[in-house]
Amino acid sequence: MTGSNIKYYLMTTASLVALAFISCYFTGLIQLFAGILISVILGSQTVKMHYGFVAASTSITFLIPLVISLLSGAVFTTALLYALLLIIPIILMGLTLGFSANLKLSFNKTVIFLAILYLASTLTGMKILNLAGNPAMNIEAIISQSIDQAMLSLDSVYSDLPEIDELFNTVISAVSSMMLTLSPSLFIIISLAVGYITALIFKSFLARRRVDMSFWPAFYLQRADKSFAILFLIVFFLNSFVPEGMFKDAMTNVILILSCIFFLYGLTFFSWKLRASGVKSPTRKLIFIALIPVCSMLFMLPFFIILIIGLFDGIFDYRSRLSKGEDNK
Repeated sequence: MTGSNIKYYLMTTASLVALAFISCYFTGLIQLFAGILISVILGSQTVKMHYGFVAASTSITFLIPLVISLLSGAVFTTALLYALLLIIPIILMGLTLGFSANLKLSFNKTVIFLAILYLASTLTGMKILNLAGNPAMNIEAIISQSIDQAMLSLDSVYSDLPEIDELFNTVISAVSSMMLTLSPSLFIIISLAVGYITALIFKSFLARRRVDMSFWPAFYLQRADKSFAILFLIVFFLNSFVPEGMFKDAMTNVILILSCIFFLYGLTFFSWKLRASGVKSPTRKLIFIALIPVCSMLFMLPFFIILIIGLFDGIFDYRSRLSKGEDNK
């Protein structure tokens, strides 16, 4: 192994140690982002290093939460369970990234595998914590707690206006019922988002290390297959005729997942159009940062417009048509 590879391995392993500490002492988005970076670094080591070195850095990453938990006074079985729940899914996602790059697996398949790992680890963790005596760690309890807090806040504000307070309570109850119905799709969408972001960061990380990742399309080139877009239209059309019940709820969840996917493809088309118009990468990123909050305004009309653009670009391939038009000019 060359000196540059040894330096790279030591630097990335030190980064893994630091990120593992962050994952142990922080929660929420900071912990999530630290986990993503651990997966990205482990994936890059899997691509560039001998698997023996990967096994060593993986072991070090796993031992850190185990040791921290033991030092905090936890018994060994509890500390081991904590390390397994926290680090093993992250390690598996990292290995998935590395082997996907080595085997030249497609970008979409890699994202799906990452999403499955993240979703499985999330649901497994919630189930184990629930069985361990924490009844609040299930989907219904989490949603109910959020709704109860919202209702308490509204009661304190509108206690002197009973009609408005009753209206808000009715709306919140309806939202609670809808969230329970759509909770499967919400978990899947979050998992897909985590997998997608992880894969994008991994691709960018390897590109900086001059690793060829051209078999993964750039963001602005990603678009839906024609058959996938037509499938969405068929599911959306059939859902109008399905009677109320579990099957309709399942189809509604599928439609919500597909809607978010085609919204993403609409964003990639918008990115392609900006790039074709000569807009530089930093400016495009600023436009997207400003665009995402706008999509929730005007009864989510911008969201649906971008979704429709992504859907019909998948069917009619506007990018090829527009490119040919520019060439003819």
